[in-house]
Amino acid sequence: MSQSAQPSYVLDFLDREHSYLQSLEAGDYLRGLERYLDALKAEPLVGALLQEVHDEAANLVETLQRHDEALVPRVVELRDELVSLEPEEDNTAEPRPSVLEGSWEWEMSVAGFDATLEGTGISRYPVDPTGAEDATLGGQLLGILCNRVQALQHQGEREDGLSVYVEQNQRPDLDELRERLSELAAEHQQLHQRFVNAKRSGPGPALLSLEDFVSKFHLAPPPPTDDPEASARWMSKMFREAPTLALVEAALYSTPPTGEKAEQLDELVETLRGLVDRLHHGLSQKVSRHRTRQHLLRRFKARCEAFDAADLRETAQAATQPELPLAQEAARFFFDQGLNPLTETSISGGLRPDILDPFATDSVYVEAKQVGDDSNAAADIVGGARQLYNTLRRMKGEPFNISEAFLLVFRRGGPDVELPASYRVEDWTIFPLLIDIAPSSQSGSRQRRRPISLSVEDLAPQPMTVASSSDIPAAPSSSSTPVDTS
Repeated sequence: MSQSAQPSYVLDFLDREHSYLQSLEAGDYLRGLERYLDALKAEPLVGALLQEVHDEAANLVETLQRHDEALVPRVVELRDELVSLEPEEDNTAEPRPSVLEGSWEWEMSVAGFDATLEGTGISRYPVDPTGAEDATLGGQLLGILCNRVQALQHQGEREDGLSVYVEQNQRPDLDELRERLSELAAEHQQLHQRFVNAKRSGPGPALLSLEDFVSKFHLAPPPPTDDPEASARWMSKMFREAPTLALVEAALYSTPPTGEKAEQLDELVETLRGLVDRLHHGLSQKVSRHRTRQHLLRRFKARCEAFDAADLRETAQAATQPELPLAQEAARFFFDQGLNPLTETSISGGLRPDILDPFATDSVYVEAKQVGDDSNAAADIVGGARQLYNTLRRMKGEPFNISEAFLLVFRRGGPDVELPASYRVEDWTIFPLLIDIAPSSQSGSRQRRRPISLSVEDLAPQPMTVASSSDIPAAPSSSSTPVDTS
């Protein structure tokens, strides 16, 4: 076992890298930031956890996107109902006023609703780790409709022609529509607030923002001139980021900024420090969680091998399905340790995980297999790994939040078995663990059969291509990459 595989070492590594970076100032901090991210990616376990962080950010955005895609048709239906109740509201024939003429009233009208609905090229699901604005299409459309109904019911006109709020409801016939709009707006607001809280506290958006910032050190060349749309997007991005780019260039490669520019650099560095703190905390939590669960499993392994081997062999031998009592023994142990495991429980789609704790913040999933004298150990273990993977794929997304799973292999007899400490495939890290309850006559120096050694390639299926949101930068793939955390 390599030293870098030990979670305690990884925590020390994270603390050391974090402390050094946070001790730097100004331009040195900007240079150190790139080195810091490169160091995290080079450490095997941390690199795998960074992939998890990327996946969590992608899932966060995809959840909001699915909600928005379902919300928009419901809001459009209410827009059509408003026009049917008040045909004069349909001003879609009016052209958009110029900026000088003032277009706010038009933007908040049915014509503005339709223009917003047809708008393209707008980032609806920002992962800015400090922003709180609602850029969803459904949220913008809801705002326009709520404004129109409010105006119809409570907007009057003074003698000078200016609008004024009227206390008395002038259109009670719109009450039902207003209530349905309010219910839909409250539902959307609740989900969007959860999105904002998650992106402003989670390590995923912090990591994406840090990587995006570091990418500014190495500007990509402009796109080919024969692609005018790409060129326009590139120019727009460069224009938006020009002040930050100039500040970074001066801090890294020119005379250090002074005066107001120095203050701006200090503010930028303080913002980056906060993001680094958030990422560090998230990674440390993940390492501790991995260590805690693996510690529990190793305690269970030790108990089975030292105290319960004979009883477990006898119980499994008498069972029609030997895995069931072994899985139940593991579930009983997990319950005693404070988890709430379910065994052989049918969930969505008829899935029946051996052990599942869906009540944990990060669900615990365990698949149990057993091998003996009368079994084809290699085929059975590989089959168990495939079964675990297929179940994970079908459980992907809500309501289950699974980032790691465990494959317990109980050896009742037959050849010794060697398993990799862990491996990663798609969104999950999988930890195989051998629990040797074979009689002493078939273990250790008395074992006469050739051991079976299964590699990551034997257990991990070929990684599937999974579409991700365009709002999430592509992260380095870690599918089928071993992560030794034993």
